[in-house]
Amino acid sequence: MTSRIICVVFIVLLTSCKSKTQMEQVLADMNKKNSFFDLYYLSSSNFYITTKFSECGEWGGHKEGMKIFSDVKRKQYKLDYYKLSFDCENVQNANIDTLVHKTILLNSHSQNAINKYLQELVIAKVRSKFPGHSGNYFTAASADSTFRIELYDADKRNLKSYSHLLKKLRLN
Repeated sequence: MTSRIICVVFIVLLTSCKSKTQMEQVLADMNKKNSFFDLYYLSSSNFYITTKFSECGEWGGHKEGMKIFSDVKRKQYKLDYYKLSFDCENVQNANIDTLVHKTILLNSHSQNAINKYLQELVIAKVRSKFPGHSGNYFTAASADSTFRIELYDADKRNLKSYSHLLKKLRLN
C-alpha cells in the first residue's frame, strides 16, 4: 500500500514539473531525502536488485544480481554483484555457472545511480502492461520484505536503464 502511495506521489511530482531542470531538481531532492542508504537499516536488512534475461525466449536466460549492504563499523556501503550463465541448448539442465562475481564499495555517485535506477523501475512498473510469455524480469526488494517491486516485460527502456546502472557502477 505504501509503495503505491510513493509511486503516485513520485509520478505527480514528475508530471507537475514544467522544465527538465525542475524535474532534475526534484529527483536530486528525492535522492537526498528518500534514499534507502542508511547504515543501520542496510546492516540488518540487505537490499537486492535482480534480473533474469530472455536470450532463450520463453525458456529464460542468464541471471544477474546485486546485494547491497552496509558495514557499520567502517561506515561503508558495499555491493556484491554476480552474473550467472544459462545454456539455451540444454534448458532442462541449464548448467548455471558464475561468470562474474565482485564486491565493490559504493560512493555517493554509485548510491545516486542506484536511487535513480529504483525510481526508473517504479515508473516502468506503473506503465507496464505486458501479457506475454517472453521478456526480462527485474526486481528490487529488501530482505525484510518491506519493499518489493517486480517487473516482467519486453520494454527495451528497462533493459537500457539496467545497463546504464551497470555502467555507472562499472560492472559491465
